Amino acid sequence: MENASHYSVFLDVDALRPITWSIAIIGLPLNVFIICSMIWESSNAHHRHRRQTRSNTNYILKSPSVWLLFNLIICDLLTCIYISILAISDAYYTHYYQLIHQLNTTHSQIKNVWFTSPACATAQILAKVGIFMAATFTLLMTIDRFILIVFPHSRKKFSIRTSQIISGIAWIIGLTISIGICIFQIDGLRHKSLDTFDFLLNICIGDFDSTKIQRILSVIELCYYLIVYFIVAMLYIIIILRLRKSRLEFQSQLASTYEKRFQILFILLAFTNVFGFYFIAMTSFF
Repeated sequence: MENASHYSVFLDVDALRPITWSIAIIGLPLNVFIICSMIWESSNAHHRHRRQTRSNTNYILKSPSVWLLFNLIICDLLTCIYISILAISDAYYTHYYQLIHQLNTTHSQIKNVWFTSPACATAQILAKVGIFMAATFTLLMTIDRFILIVFPHSRKKFSIRTSQIISGIAWIIGLTISIGICIFQIDGLRHKSLDTFDFLLNICIGDFDSTKIQRILSVIELCYYLIVYFIVAMLYIIIILRLRKSRLEFQSQLASTYEKRFQILFILLAFTNVFGFYFIAMTSFF
């Protein structure tokens, strides 16, 4: 069967295969490395500080910005795991269809067994949680940077305790909403015919238009992302304008190696999250 890949996870969208494998090979170990590095640096800073002051402070647990960034990297890791599942499953099901349908067969004889599999259900949960929480923490981090740069003397800056409470509430709400939507959509997939070859179903994003409730949920979800990233864009425009007016202050902030690394890492993560969101949004429309 020469065109077996056209019935696999990515169907006939061949351009996605090298992209997803690149993200899986580079993004997954990179996120794991960054998380381990932050924990390692946190542990070293903790021991050094403890020897000097005999207090129990911690690198990650001391800075609100680093704490929010750490949570954002975890969200990025979940998304990378989701993409890795798709890439591996695409290769597996390409081989599966070649093995099952060795001779030329008609389209009606081929069944789409992927989108009802446990692996696709797991990938859908990871995608929903990762994308939803990434948008939430991108917004929280942008608000944190906005207050620090635009209102440097404000008493309403995020403290580490405030950041932990907000992030804890965000995770509880985000997991509840995301997993709830996933369970609802996964349950609805049982009524889908195995003859269905739909791109959104195959990349385990969910069923958006089978019922009125699913359409409403998808619109609410899309509006949330649009509002979040619109607010992020507006706040960063204000931040950039503020920095242009106070270049000396900006240069003093960037004089710190830590601040440079922090800014680069955050901007990198924010761009990848926005790119991932708009890619899925545009895919759902076309």
